[in-house]
Amino acid sequence: MFSQYFGQYLLNKGILSIDQLCTVLDQEKSVKVKVGILAMDAGYMTVQEVEKIHQSQKRQDKRFGELAIEQGFLKKEQLTKLLAIQNQKYLQLSQAIVDQGYLTLTEVNGALKRYKADNNLSDDNVEALVKADVDEIVRFNLDFGGQAKADVYYHYVALVIRNIVRFLGETPVIMKNSPVTNQTYPWLITQKMDGRGGLVSALGLTDRTLLTIATRYSGDAMTTFIDDYAKDCAAEFLNLTNGIFCVNTSNEGVELELKPQRIQAQAVFPGGKGEIIPIHVSFGDIFLLVL
Repeated sequence: MFSQYFGQYLLNKGILSIDQLCTVLDQEKSVKVKVGILAMDAGYMTVQEVEKIHQSQKRQDKRFGELAIEQGFLKKEQLTKLLAIQNQKYLQLSQAIVDQGYLTLTEVNGALKRYKADNNLSDDNVEALVKADVDEIVRFNLDFGGQAKADVYYHYVALVIRNIVRFLGETPVIMKNSPVTNQTYPWLITQKMDGRGGLVSALGLTDRTLLTIATRYSGDAMTTFIDDYAKDCAAEFLNLTNGIFCVNTSNEGVELELKPQRIQAQAVFPGGKGEIIPIHVSFGDIFLLVL
């Protein structure tokens, strides 16, 4: 989860593009963090010292840790500690960014330090983020401060994100939210959850995102033609999510009535005081709208 936080920070600051972020988020799963990255993060070595060892490795067939000890940059006990935590995942995104050549070692180290400073993160805070859940990620990245239903929105968006992971097999990236506009969507799937504290939610989709959601959710291959079955499958993904949301609210003593989904082509989400939350996935952008 730390990768999601740090990745969002790099995206929001314009340090990485959305395509670059998706690439490294996908790649990080198979990346092994190198000792140099770990040593910098632990404060044992500077960027310059790490780069000096890298240069030495171009002349000598020795491991990073061995050379770092020989040159007095690391102590044996420090190396032992770094090797013990090498399989921890939270620095894998940094390693993947360097491996892809999107940032240099100096740049990624500087971005990581700025990220921690901007968010007042201590080492204990970072450890907490590593273990964080989707609810915290949503609250960390979205701002519904001016909305009367802010808490409802946070809970609902977190559920949608979890279901994108569970049922669509994606690693979604949450983009900055904004007030609802009169934007026309190629496809708009809308559903109302009626009652006190209820919601109207919608998915704004393109042909590609609708077909991919329908395919992933149903497990059936779809053609490039959007027929009634494809529309029903995509709509059922929203219906499933909203059904779970209604169960969750019922468990908290709030009963909501789930209305039938509505699928429209070239449609505008009803305005008002709602919010748009763009969610980037590998096959495009899903526009989640709540009111």
